[in-house]
Amino acid sequence: MYINDMPPGSTVSLEAIVGLKTLAFDTVVEKSVDVPMPGVYVAPIMKDDKIIGFQGDGITCRATIIHDEEKVPYQWKNVKVVSMKTQDGNFCHAIYAEDDVKKVNRRTNYRVWLGFHGQARIGMAKEVIDVTVKDISCTGISFICPQEVEVKMGAMVHLNFSDPGNGINFVISALVVRKEELERGNALYGCKLSKESQMIERYVNQKQRERAKHPTTQTLKK
Repeated sequence: MYINDMPPGSTVSLEAIVGLKTLAFDTVVEKSVDVPMPGVYVAPIMKDDKIIGFQGDGITCRATIIHDEEKVPYQWKNVKVVSMKTQDGNFCHAIYAEDDVKKVNRRTNYRVWLGFHGQARIGMAKEVIDVTVKDISCTGISFICPQEVEVKMGAMVHLNFSDPGNGINFVISALVVRKEELERGNALYGCKLSKESQMIERYVNQKQRERAKHPTTQTLKK
C-alpha cells in the first residue's frame, strides 16, 4: 500500500518531531498524486491563520492515515511534508513517501491525545501527585509530571482523571515501561495497561470516529 492509494476523506494524523518535542496535527486527504513521488494533498494545517511549515534542520515527520473505505490505519515514517498552493490557488500540505507499507494494528497503534489534568499514585505510596495525562490507547497510557517525582521503571501507577467533554471518569492502573526527559524539568512516562478494558476500547474508538468527522490541530508542548 502506497501513500497515494489513500482515497479522499481519509483521516491523517501527522506528527512532527524536533528533538524531545512532538507536535501532533489532524487533517484529511483531499487528493492523491504520483509526482514527484507517491503523495497526498491534505487540508492545510494552520496556526494563527498561517500555514505551518514542516521543513527544517532536525525535523522528522511521520503520518498515520486511516483509509476512508477500509477503516484501517497505515503508517509512513520519515515522510516529506511541503506547504504549497494547488492549481486553483488554495493552500494545502503535500505529504510524500516512497515506501510501501502494510496496515498497522489499530488496537495498539491508535492513540487519543488527551492533555487532561489527573492525579497519580505511584506503587504503594499514599501520596497523590498532580499529572497531565498525555494520551491513551487500548493498550497503554502516558502522563507528564516533574522529574523530581520518583517514578521507577516497572512501577505500578494508579491514575485518576476525567474527560470533561463527556463526563467519563477513569481509574486506571498501568505499568511504567518508558521514561523521556522533557523541557521545563518535566518527564514523560509511557505505561502499559495492567489489563484490557472494554470501556477504554469503546472510548478510543469513539474519539477516533469524532476526530475523523471533525479534524483538528493538536499541539503538545513539552
